[in-house]
Amino acid sequence: MTRRYRIAFLALALALPSTIATETIDDVAVEMGKTRLRLTSGGAELALAFRNRLGREVPALVEAQLVDSRGITVARGEKDLRIPRGEGVLDLDLSPETLWSDASLGTMSIDRIEYRVTPTSPGGRALSGVIAFDWIFEDAFDLTLAHAEFARAGDDYAATVLATRAGGGLPLEGVELRGVLRFDDDDDDEAATASGSTDRHGLARLVLPVGRATAEDTARLSVVGTRNGFTVEVEDDVWTSPEVDLLVTTDKPLYQPGQVLHMRVLMRNEARRSTSGETVHLTVLDPDNKRVFSETLTTSRFGIVSADFSIPESAPLGEYAIEAALDVENFARGMATVEIRRYELPAFSVSVEPSAPF
Repeated sequence: MTRRYRIAFLALALALPSTIATETIDDVAVEMGKTRLRLTSGGAELALAFRNRLGREVPALVEAQLVDSRGITVARGEKDLRIPRGEGVLDLDLSPETLWSDASLGTMSIDRIEYRVTPTSPGGRALSGVIAFDWIFEDAFDLTLAHAEFARAGDDYAATVLATRAGGGLPLEGVELRGVLRFDDDDDDEAATASGSTDRHGLARLVLPVGRATAEDTARLSVVGTRNGFTVEVEDDVWTSPEVDLLVTTDKPLYQPGQVLHMRVLMRNEARRSTSGETVHLTVLDPDNKRVFSETLTTSRFGIVSADFSIPESAPLGEYAIEAALDVENFARGMATVEIRRYELPAFSVSVEPSAPF
């Protein structure tokens, strides 16, 4: 399963949980749990919280930058400030380094904030650190996707989505979801879609109608979640099943050379009803995967075809595969296996001793 994060162009408040450890150097520390960040139309506004135990103000050059997932700086700022005694917050404007607009920020993947505080007074040492974006953004969340392994044409396909707060794992209500099941990456018109939102337990169930058969072995399930401008996308593969079932049966599981193998195929459509007038290819493969029998048949009004295979006396012993396939551009197949071997009657003797002489 893959996961991607995006953030839309909105004024957003960001904060780290207070449980994050404070990063200290000497007696001046950045209080990451009280640090805030806002994104605006002109860039970003950072409110960097400090704790100063020196008992005096500390003049310093404060630098910070927003970095995306590619390591590219998207906004940067620096300012000479005075760190107050005790606890306090210093404001710093971050100017865009790249295109900053509704369109670009909607797909921008901000990864972290990097900061550096360099005291300008003699003897001071620089303080630097990194704050992960998904930890400091109060609306950041993760999505977990649970779904069936197979999607069958003509049926509804259900997927359950769980939204949890990033870091803490608590359920998150109100995440807007859109699910898409694509059978062909180049044709969105053929995709099955569904929408919903998470409840107070952080859960939502998306039901996607699958209306057609496909020649592809797999489809791609994508769910996009959005809340207050923060977007997460998760994806996973889904195996696809055809519109029809082919059920292959034999009269018994074990045969000897020289006997007749009786085979039958029942064909059902997506409504689980028998299908008549359809062409079915029936094939028997020996243990070396060589074709030893092949016949093309048409289903009866009961959706059934049958055939007999006379097993040669010289047939190799082992497991034989019986395959049924449609004569259409559809990967619907049915299969059964039987074993061919000689019967070996057990040899035994019986010894009887009377309980008393006569």
